[in-house]
Amino acid sequence: MALVTADDKYVLVSLDCDVPNGQLECATTTPPAPANESGVQVFDSDFNNPCGGANIIGFPPPGGQSVTSVDGIQFLPAPEGVSVAAAVEQQGAEFFNLSDVKTCAIDGNRNIINVQQRPVQPPMSCAAQGGGGCYPGSFRIAVTPNGSPGYAFVANEYGLKHLSPPKVNFGLGGTVGVIRVQRNSGGGFSPGTGSIERNKNIYIPGADTIPGVTVSHDGKRLYVVNENARQNEINKKTGNPYWDPTNVANTPNGGILASQNCQPGGLDNNGNPIEGQNNGLLTIIDIGKATRGGGQGSILVSIAAGCSPVRVVETANGKYIWVATRGLNLNLPGTQPGPGPGTSGYQVLAFDVSKLLSKSLNEVNDALVGFGDSGGTAPVGLALFDNDQMLAVANSNRFFSKLPQPAGDTNVAILDVSKPQSPTVITTIPPTPTSADMFPRDVTLGPTNVGDCLADLGCFNLYVPNYDANSLEVITAQLN
Repeated sequence: MALVTADDKYVLVSLDCDVPNGQLECATTTPPAPANESGVQVFDSDFNNPCGGANIIGFPPPGGQSVTSVDGIQFLPAPEGVSVAAAVEQQGAEFFNLSDVKTCAIDGNRNIINVQQRPVQPPMSCAAQGGGGCYPGSFRIAVTPNGSPGYAFVANEYGLKHLSPPKVNFGLGGTVGVIRVQRNSGGGFSPGTGSIERNKNIYIPGADTIPGVTVSHDGKRLYVVNENARQNEINKKTGNPYWDPTNVANTPNGGILASQNCQPGGLDNNGNPIEGQNNGLLTIIDIGKATRGGGQGSILVSIAAGCSPVRVVETANGKYIWVATRGLNLNLPGTQPGPGPGTSGYQVLAFDVSKLLSKSLNEVNDALVGFGDSGGTAPVGLALFDNDQMLAVANSNRFFSKLPQPAGDTNVAILDVSKPQSPTVITTIPPTPTSADMFPRDVTLGPTNVGDCLADLGCFNLYVPNYDANSLEVITAQLN
């Protein structure tokens, strides 16, 4: 993931490293070595590394174990320097300040805080399995825009689902961690920064695998997506299956939102697509209730949200949200992955927030106002720009790109979303250099009117981290 400073002078990129099977540490890092393969790397406006060569900002590893996966990063309000929250797959969340972006120096005088998240299984079970799949998978982090204290929310992709009693792990897991962020007058992180006292992990009923959390612009709501609603279980209170909590399957939107015939994107041992997964869910959480320890009582609504929803972005006015669904929707026509735009079965969805929050179930199930082709295969990252009239989509082609002859489209697509009812692909930008080893995972919008662009035209940079190629691609464009 990439972050861009407001002056467009520096880009921060989260990094992880390859971990050999059965090991808990990076292949070439022996803790607490000063050189890390994972952490945060900084680039200046000329895309040089001001920190000196391949230097990477690493984190003090709790318990002496190296940090191998930093996936999500977000800026926090700071009176000076740069203040960052990071989602560290094994270790939960890290909060730190850079006293000098030019040198990438962490300000040790203002505290570096680590907030652990609940693991998938007890440590001994993890050790017996060589560490594989036992981490909470702290994958994304979202922060409230203002306030002291502020709050951060961690998407623990595989976190332990907390049911008491007993504490049980269903399926792959997934929780949302709730963290109070306490700052002192100088902007440093006070020791009070940590998980809230009560219901510090919110388990969303029916949810398996939570890869995305987004805070609304007004700081009142948290949007959460999970890829796969739990199989073969019924909500005892409503009588509805968890994969369809609002009975949306019986509405005109049913074929788009609710399905037990999704292809999640993975391949079996023979390289064939895995089929038959449930749709995922979109959940809205009341941040005020969640930060007061409301737990599941802070959930406002959950609704079926297409095949493997993974990211959410909100328009500046809070009226609509856009959701990227990475999985292939086999209920739609033309669902075989292939080159070129069209009805491929890979979609972005537009929801009316006011309808999602309605007390009328009919309105909730009518909240999908539009959907359209993502312009490629397996969309992940989303970025709105041009006053929310345009949407950039990182089409990852994550799984099909592994085949000897890639069957899908890897690109960044630009969509006209001025009419949410009918998003339209304007253009697609293939990765550079073109290679089968591509996986554009996210897309971040930089400030407008930068560089050599004409003052009377909107100009922007799109920053696209390519996960498999270990590269950062920068797309400069001009609106006319």
